[in-house]
Amino acid sequence: MQESWLTSYTRLAAYLGLTADGIRRILKNEELLLHLVRCNAQEAGADWHRECAEYRARLRHPAGRGCVDVRMFFKAFAPDLVDDDVELRRAVSGQPTWMKAADAGRTYLVSARTLSKKTVESGFELGGLSSIRIRRTLLVRREEIASRWPRRDLLMRSGLGISRKIESPDSSGPRMGAYAAADATTSGMTMTDSALGNLRGSGAVRATNRPHRNHDGDFPRNPSRRFLRRADAGIDAEMGEGR
Repeated sequence: MQESWLTSYTRLAAYLGLTADGIRRILKNEELLLHLVRCNAQEAGADWHRECAEYRARLRHPAGRGCVDVRMFFKAFAPDLVDDDVELRRAVSGQPTWMKAADAGRTYLVSARTLSKKTVESGFELGGLSSIRIRRTLLVRREEIASRWPRRDLLMRSGLGISRKIESPDSSGPRMGAYAAADATTSGMTMTDSALGNLRGSGAVRATNRPHRNHDGDFPRNPSRRFLRRADAGIDAEMGEGR
């Protein structure tokens, strides 16, 4: 008996780390789906005319109200997973497997830009990451991210307090810079003036006598500089979301 690969929008959304409404809108965009199927077929060297005709015929006969065929989704957005029974079962059951790169950057000690760069590398063993791109949204596999980068909340809970701008190294070598500073601070060690100077030089501790636009007390008598600081903060907040 052939296994059914039908599931609900809610479960597929949970599997992908997206919203059910977003998945529903995407799967109703026939033009987008056929374009992706055509590109995937051409890249694989298959007959894209036949592939699109078969896909269009299946679109004319939907799975049912509130249901979605997981294979139809994979055919357009993740052709490498169409024949992966394990991945299909994950999607059908709604097991959380993927997440947005922007969400991963907020949860783990890695930026969305770094994740985007690593998705173009080949093979997880070679430093690359698995990914699914749905229009402008980049999805990365949860287990791969969790195995490579620590969670930010756990670092804060342990007292490390490492900035979001500093990423965890992939290797297990000696910890340097801000990591060394955090280790020294939480271990109860007393830093000497020379040690503190070394940390300032590495960027782990910023010197207080150097003006910086993100400090509130930098230019209290210059309203134009205060305005520029607020404008820069708005731009940083917008660009920091990632995709």
